[in-house]
Amino acid sequence: MQYDYKKTYEKHARFFNAHPFIQHALILSNYALTWLYIGVYAGVIAYAVWVKLNALALGGIIALPVLCLCMVAILRLAVRRPRPYSDKGANITPFIQKDGNDDKSFPSRHLASAFVIASMLLPLIPWLSGVLYAFGCVLGYTRFALGLHYPSDLLGGAVLGLLCGLPVFLFF
Repeated sequence: MQYDYKKTYEKHARFFNAHPFIQHALILSNYALTWLYIGVYAGVIAYAVWVKLNALALGGIIALPVLCLCMVAILRLAVRRPRPYSDKGANITPFIQKDGNDDKSFPSRHLASAFVIASMLLPLIPWLSGVLYAFGCVLGYTRFALGLHYPSDLLGGAVLGLLCGLPVFLFF
């Protein structure tokens, strides 16, 4: 049985269109979770400076997410996958109107960032890392349900973030 993205997305979209409160919560969660990861990353850097981690560990905490985002940019240029809402994609109607970046769907930058941050926290604060992995999965569903990414974009971003974050174990 072949996976039909458009049918699956439209099924979810019907649910959210029928429940405006949940639709607004979905949109809000996209922004809230994005800002959560930005705040956590800033907190990780502040924590690293506060506890006076060695220069190698601090450098790794800064460099790994930067490396991950560079890899996302390179993959997006190489793959040039159209977004689901573009004419060249599935031609769906997203819940958040986007302009531009129509050919930069794979991999998901949001998920790569979320998972690299969660992975970097694994040796420092394992329980928080687990919470961030769970929130990363919620963010992934949110990005799918809003019509911004295909599931494979999200999986690719999560795997890339995980792989880019795991070298943190070399520093701790």
